[in-house]
Amino acid sequence: MSAPGRNDPCPCGSGRKYKRCCQRTETVTPVAYSPAERSNAFSKLLRLARRPEFDSDRALAEQAFWSDRLERLPPDLADEIGASEALLVAFLTWLGFDFELTDGPDLTLARRLLRTHSGDLSSGERTWIERMAASSLRLLEITAVQLDQGLSLTDLLSGERLEVTERSATHQLSRWDVLAVRVIEGPTGSLVLEGHPYSFPRQVAATVRTEITRRRKTLSRRSGGGPEDDAWFAKELGLILHHLWLDLAVNPPIPKVVTTEGDELVFTKVVFDVTDEGRARTALAQCSDLEPDDEGFTWVERTSEMSRVLGSLSLTKGRLNLETNSSERAARGRAFLEAALGESVRYRLSTSQSVEQALAEGPKRRQESEIPLEVQQQVVGEYLERHYRGWVDESIPALGGRTPRHAVRLKTVRPKVIEMLKDIENGMARERAAGRPAIELDWLWAELGLTRERG
Repeated sequence: MSAPGRNDPCPCGSGRKYKRCCQRTETVTPVAYSPAERSNAFSKLLRLARRPEFDSDRALAEQAFWSDRLERLPPDLADEIGASEALLVAFLTWLGFDFELTDGPDLTLARRLLRTHSGDLSSGERTWIERMAASSLRLLEITAVQLDQGLSLTDLLSGERLEVTERSATHQLSRWDVLAVRVIEGPTGSLVLEGHPYSFPRQVAATVRTEITRRRKTLSRRSGGGPEDDAWFAKELGLILHHLWLDLAVNPPIPKVVTTEGDELVFTKVVFDVTDEGRARTALAQCSDLEPDDEGFTWVERTSEMSRVLGSLSLTKGRLNLETNSSERAARGRAFLEAALGESVRYRLSTSQSVEQALAEGPKRRQESEIPLEVQQQVVGEYLERHYRGWVDESIPALGGRTPRHAVRLKTVRPKVIEMLKDIENGMARERAAGRPAIELDWLWAELGLTRERG
């Protein structure tokens, strides 16, 4: 391959001119293929795919790729997904490198191009196609992000750890994100990401992994297993992951969120008219289940093993408001207050808001906020710090009622704590990337005696 000119794109793939990049160094790392060769190779593959002899294969591939998934989506979303250029590239990549042609086993368009048109390919073009043909989509979790340098990844199916050279995606991805993407040896020998990445919400990652494992076991039982089946299934992963992404990530159902009692999470407010404020304040101050705070009172339930917050109360301008997070707690709180305060209050009304409604209104409320970001960061940051320092000693239903500090010492429950920490930290990273308040959580891992590398 001839050396690039001074004004040519740098072979390392940085996007800068050669004279402003690798030519400045004393030595230039040899490259297996240039960005231009990569682009040319893909174009030649697509030209082959458009030949009339492959019309029926393309039709079969398109039917398999989408199945009836688009029909299950809301019309507007289906139109958006169907018209996505990124997903068109995903389809063409799968068609070229994974879809098995009807005229021969283990024969893809890429293999056909290498067999019958090798003379039309440069060395670099051939190298890129060979590496892509040997690759498949992988389900990966990001364990570290080095801006403008690369990503540390873990294959969630094999457990293999990978170091990938990457630049642009390091500004869009966060630690503990889960995605499906190809990984191949890049132009200079380091691993790089290739093709369209499918991003999965963390809450469905376990479901995706379980479903893939189930299908792999089914195949193994039917055929007896073996290296050939492993290679075949690796290629099948592309279609499986695409379908799982459509089913679980594109329009996922909002999971049911419940309180520690198992009741549906509903943000509820109970409003009372106050007929005798002095008497009401005296009665509130005498309730052992109420703790004074800056806003009024916190309603707390105590047992011999733990205490938990059930709601909050505020008394102002002739109104007593109880705010809690379930209809059951609201009814319990109303009965409690009517018994404790007697005729000094009179029930007025109750309002409620589902999680779905709160999520829909959240962005609007944030846009309307006139509080400076630095003030939000300080106030919310202090709240989050207090919350998670208390969280380690709270009873968590998902941990069988154990506290994180207790659960992390149990071999069978420890992985659940680690997944919770990943979820929390991933959420913080996304809030930070969106310009909203967030905190670093290195101390939380240390508090529980965990490291990100070993768990």
